[in-house]
Amino acid sequence: AEVHDLVWPTDRIGVLIAAEDLASADRPLVVGGRTQNEYVAKHIAGSVNVPLNRWQERIGELPRDRRIMLHCAGGYRSSVAASVLHQYGLTHLTEVAGGLAAWEAAQLPIVSGA
Repeated sequence: AEVHDLVWPTDRIGVLIAAEDLASADRPLVVGGRTQNEYVAKHIAGSVNVPLNRWQERIGELPRDRRIMLHCAGGYRSSVAASVLHQYGLTHLTEVAGGLAAWEAAQLPIVSGA
């Protein structure tokens, strides 16, 4: 395979656009790629969390018929997760640029604690 066939572009969106998207009728599923402790400490309401080291075993739980919005703490792990999902044929993805750090910096709502 050519190298460019192995790298997929994923739409990266800013947190304000992400927040608008979550308020829309066609709301994507928000999937975080952080540790369980990070998720419990703070997360976006309605999001599910799949720690990065569990992606391959849990990929079957993710819907193929719905858009998926990926985020992590700062942006690196969601890029890795996007690559994994693309390899499994899940391509209707957006990534939140800057992750949860940017989300918090924009003073968007966060759920804290279990």
